[in-house]
Amino acid sequence: MSDHTPRTDIQSPKHLAAAGGPGARMNVLSYELGRLRQTLPLLVSRCMAYSAMSRFDDELIAAVKEFYGLELDVATAEAEILEEEDERVRFFPWFLWDWRSGAGGGKDVAMRTIGERYMDEPGHGLHELKLLQALCASYVGFYEALEDASAVGVRLRDLASGEILRVSDEGLAGDVFSGHIVQARLLRIPASDGPCVLVDAIYATLPPEARPAIQVELESLGATDGDPAACLKTYVAEMLHFADHLLETLARPPEADNGDGDPMILSRSRLAGADAATVTRALAAGVEGFSMVEPGLWQYAPLGAPRGFVDARSQRRVVLAANSPTRLEALEAAISGATEVTRPALRSLEEFTSAVQRWAEHGGGDTWLRLDPDVPRAVAEWFTAWVRQWLDMPSPMLGDRTPREAVGHTDGRRRVEALLSRFERLQLGTLAAAADEAVVTLEHVRLELGL
Repeated sequence: MSDHTPRTDIQSPKHLAAAGGPGARMNVLSYELGRLRQTLPLLVSRCMAYSAMSRFDDELIAAVKEFYGLELDVATAEAEILEEEDERVRFFPWFLWDWRSGAGGGKDVAMRTIGERYMDEPGHGLHELKLLQALCASYVGFYEALEDASAVGVRLRDLASGEILRVSDEGLAGDVFSGHIVQARLLRIPASDGPCVLVDAIYATLPPEARPAIQVELESLGATDGDPAACLKTYVAEMLHFADHLLETLARPPEADNGDGDPMILSRSRLAGADAATVTRALAAGVEGFSMVEPGLWQYAPLGAPRGFVDARSQRRVVLAANSPTRLEALEAAISGATEVTRPALRSLEEFTSAVQRWAEHGGGDTWLRLDPDVPRAVAEWFTAWVRQWLDMPSPMLGDRTPREAVGHTDGRRRVEALLSRFERLQLGTLAAAADEAVVTLEHVRLELGL
């Protein structure tokens, strides 16, 4: 034996719940299905202990190099991987069921996974052999939910093969809704009362708009032609990294551009004293290209579309505002040309993403922002990305739990509802609701959280 201790706890809480281990919410449809669920985590743990034998040390080192691109000895690999739960759940199923290497054996060994070799060991019961065969044949795929969660599970379509599966798993059914895509390792097991499908591990839950990118990636690998299982088993590591990158991309707020294609930077300048009074009188009398949209607030739309605003509701100053420095300069030039008022020397510029983050957390936002058609559209796009991130972001207001985690508890559910109500009261809610392009609304959030 090597000096590293066999681990028997590689499953995450999600993995255990899905497999029927501690904390699972089981809905046993048959004795056989219940037995398989209970056996799965124990069998995986035994295979893990088998893989910790010293004869597999060279294979562990080679596998770590292939999966992570790192050259580590056994002790370091153990410290870097075995101690990190997320990495254990990602790396070791691949190491056991998918990875094939010439390290530590001859041709017959090189072509067989550790799981296949473990299956040859004596002492397995018939139901254990069923599970081992399913694990060795399994692959990490992308599955689209075809209907909302129900008491008996959820129907999934394998995006690589088109196969439709019924998964009788309450944990999965409570986490996904129609159109969502899960990256998961599913076990297809023949049973006396018909094939059953078990969830071994879920690696990512993706929104419906991720589907085109996933489909392109699968086609580029050739996973939708020939044998999807063989193709996806070959590229498990790449697909796990791809899903991580896709989640990060979808959660990242997009760069906001205005109708001219310029980056949106909220731009303001101010006039005071006699200059402010002169501009206010001129606009009240009528200036070409300007129209009053609210008392004391004028819109600058020389080409029919709003390109800036003049806020003269304060008796002390007039604020010129636009969603880019270029547009602000044009607005200042129009005011100066119509009134001979000197153009302001100082301007304040604020990055759009910083501003919208502030609105989300603290409220606020000037009136003209709602009247500029570019701003609600950009806010809606930002809000969509921000909500995806917020759903899985630990919050001090939720006891450092994520909203998804918090809604599983009565107190947490109340706190999440309070946060959503607060969001609705913020200016952000008004801005997002004004955009027809909004992909995610607070109603979508409530649906996703099961509220």
